[in-house]
Amino acid sequence: MKLAAFLSVTGSVTMAECHRFRAELASKSTALESEGDAFNFLHLGGSFTDCSSPTILDANSMGITSFQGAAQACTSSPNCSFFMLNTDEGKLYLCPESKGFLHASPSSSWIIGVKPSALDRAGYKVSLNKQAICTSAISQETVTSIDEAEVMARNLGSDVFSLNLNKGTAAGPSVPSMVCLTFNSKNECVFKPPI
Repeated sequence: MKLAAFLSVTGSVTMAECHRFRAELASKSTALESEGDAFNFLHLGGSFTDCSSPTILDANSMGITSFQGAAQACTSSPNCSFFMLNTDEGKLYLCPESKGFLHASPSSSWIIGVKPSALDRAGYKVSLNKQAICTSAISQETVTSIDEAEVMARNLGSDVFSLNLNKGTAAGPSVPSMVCLTFNSKNECVFKPPI
């Protein structure tokens, strides 16, 4: 009888520990889940940039043939803020710096994927790979950094700003700028995937 009581108490402690551990994991899982989801990575198609001290991987030998596979490799690497993938050459660069992708140049054979955490902005909800369709813009400016766009939006009292980082081939090589559209209210905007 004493043995049964002992097992019962131990089982209760173990279950309590399981619930505590589960709650702890649940609080972290949303952030980890969004980092691992390739659809949450910013997708800059047809772009290449210089990357300081990259980890260069042989994508072919690793079986990485897609944006999703490269995003998973980047998520698995604690030093990866963004990646560059060239499936034609079978190359994957995992890049540690968090802003190198901002000065990308057009390149038909490369794709850049940016971890969501590299784009976090305090006080703003970040929506990636979508265009903001809003009723009225209060400003349209060319900026050279996300920080500059955020300061401009805050100075205008705006709670929404939209950046186009995927400049495409029309922008020319190494154009370090992006268009920032600033809006009055998120209630005036709908966010949709680009057409």
